[in-house]
Amino acid sequence: MSRTFPRGIGPFLAYAKNVAARMAGNPYVPSPPVPLATLLAHIADFDAALVASLSRARGSAKARDAKREIVESDLRQLCSYVETVANQYPDEGPLVIASSGMSAKGKTGPRKTKFAVKPGKTSDSVRLVVIHPGIVTQFDWQYSSDGTLWIDAPRTVWAHQELEGLTPGTRYFFRYRTLTRDGLSAWSDALTMIVG
Repeated sequence: MSRTFPRGIGPFLAYAKNVAARMAGNPYVPSPPVPLATLLAHIADFDAALVASLSRARGSAKARDAKREIVESDLRQLCSYVETVANQYPDEGPLVIASSGMSAKGKTGPRKTKFAVKPGKTSDSVRLVVIHPGIVTQFDWQYSSDGTLWIDAPRTVWAHQELEGLTPGTRYFFRYRTLTRDGLSAWSDALTMIVG
């Protein structure tokens, strides 16, 4: 995993806030070594020190940098934790990392997106998972019993969706599309599965 944080103060602050927001209630990472309340308090301290440093008062920049170091320390601990969790689940490792607001170490070339349909927790459900989605803000999901008439499932910010209330023994088709800063993508190729 990448432990390189944004250099600029504004981007770094945005990154730290995004990690805190993405890890809150995240089922992949239920027991972070740094409690999220602590991380948020450290971020707030850094934010306040940043504002104070704008006055250019003596020592304010040094105080700001010290507060940033504390947030960086929190983030390094969280990176190690997320990496440990991701390594325990190789098939969903990239999903664990992305869902935490972090990124894997840069590898050469883009990774191919993988879309999978897996059995759900109950006989009337399925789990849709997109692995290696890249930089995405939201996911649209659809399902169909005939591959022609599509039904919208709730939009998510996560690269997975649990669909319930399907008819066991019925073949369904599933697809997704992503929303990025460039707009909506085309729908993915449809995958099919008999539920139950």
